[in-house]
Amino acid sequence: EEEEEEEEEEEEEEEEEDDDDEEEEEEEEEEEEEEEEEEEEEDEEEEEEEEEEEEEEEEDEEEEEEEEEEEEEEEEEEEEDEEEEEEEEEEEEDEEEEEEEEEEEEEEEEEEEDEEEEEEEEEADEEEEEEEEEEEEEE
Repeated sequence: EEEEEEEEEEEEEEEEEDDDDEEEEEEEEEEEEEEEEEEEEEDEEEEEEEEEEEEEEEEDEEEEEEEEEEEEEEEEEEEEDEEEEEEEEEEEEDEEEEEEEEEEEEEEEEEEEDEEEEEEEEEADEEEEEEEEEEEEEE
């Protein structure tokens, strides 16, 4: 009986040890699982952060491109305005030149008319003189 009791006790002890071992294993497994989960979560967070950074960089690049396009458009508009101003100035200069030419032509015409009038007056004076001389001779 004593032997049987001892055997039973030994068996019980072994069972307890086995149970303890099992518990330890389970705890270790749980810990490992938790660690894995934590690592996965950290990885996911890192990925999300990277994605956000990439998105921000893309947005910044888009903003820069838009600003550059706006600057180019402004420059083009300024160039167009300058060209328009130059064209207007050239047109004004052309108009002034035309007016000056017209004035010169008018002056020349007036001078010609004055000369013609003078010639006519001279001819008339000469005719008068001739008539007077003829009258004197007749007398």
